Amino acid sequence: MNIELKLAEQYQEDFGIDVAERLFNILKARNLHTVFDGADVLPVIIQSFDLSALEYFKTVSTLPTCLLHNFPPMNHQKQWTPQSIKETNAVDIIGPDWRYLNSPLRKSEDYP
Repeated sequence: MNIELKLAEQYQEDFGIDVAERLFNILKARNLHTVFDGADVLPVIIQSFDLSALEYFKTVSTLPTCLLHNFPPMNHQKQWTPQSIKETNAVDIIGPDWRYLNSPLRKSEDYP
């Protein structure tokens, strides 16, 4: 099951709600919060456009994470580079926008 943390940074900034922490608590209550605990019941992948939400999840869980990406990036989406993603160790998979896959920029060093 893919679970997307929608607008995690915006909810945090506008309302003080940490959706990543809330999701983790929900999964933990159902014993689905780690790869080992939930794999046989319901495999889970956490995905988000917000890198900070995935960074949080990697500190509390072993579930795989997927950084979603719009092309071009949305206004609220922080800019990231391949190097900054490697440095965080928070991303297991990158899920690019279909427009990115069809773009000549995908072969550029500016984009992963």
